[in-house]
Amino acid sequence: MISEPVDAGDLVAVPVRGVNVDGVVLGRFTPNSAASIRNAVRSIAAFLTWLDERDILLASLAQGDIDTWLSERRDRRHIRLFLRWAHQRRLTGNHEISDRQRDETHRWWSQSEHWAHLRRCLHDDMLPLEVRVTGALMLLYGMPITRISVLTHSAITAGSTPHLLIGEYPVMLPPAVHQLLQRQAEHAVQHSAVGRITARPSWLLPGYAAGTHRSAATLARKMLLHGLPARPSRNAGPTSAVAAIGSRQWV
Repeated sequence: MISEPVDAGDLVAVPVRGVNVDGVVLGRFTPNSAASIRNAVRSIAAFLTWLDERDILLASLAQGDIDTWLSERRDRRHIRLFLRWAHQRRLTGNHEISDRQRDETHRWWSQSEHWAHLRRCLHDDMLPLEVRVTGALMLLYGMPITRISVLTHSAITAGSTPHLLIGEYPVMLPPAVHQLLQRQAEHAVQHSAVGRITARPSWLLPGYAAGTHRSAATLARKMLLHGLPARPSRNAGPTSAVAAIGSRQWV
């Protein structure tokens, strides 16, 4: 059961008391301790402001909202601390914030490695469809999996020249990638816990529970399981994507 709202100031001040408490109690409050508390205050205040701008209450906060926030921000530790504190006081549900993937580090790929991974995602029918979609978008546009996991059907625009909306910016979809996304959209059907098919979801990569999307952590594990990278290369991004589309050597 979710409790009544509390004062907004307490939402920031109270959980911050848990930051670096050991250092304070033992009399070792250092400049680093102060910096840690300042960072926590900024992170929690920014998160609450983001929720307020979208009219999202803590009591109705969904995992998808958190994943969207995480896809745009780097700080996880302080928000995890805050949500744990809020859940303990029944202000919100029990939400998951996983650590960033540490199974592989950022690296530069050679051009041949990049094309080999991309061709697999586009043409290897032995790979699960959601893995192919995730890999193609990551390899072509340099999108992190946290962003790919929260894509909706509305991000794909049809017409003579299909585009994908990445944030507010449309990027051109090559035919092979567009066909892959269309296949995923057609197969994006969710099943209830008892096996009944639910209404068509808005997520391009729906999760098992109705109204949820596939978690970034799950997609990353599947990528690694099938021998594909779970992080964009440092030299992958929209610029290389434009060159790839123009060359057509991978279609």
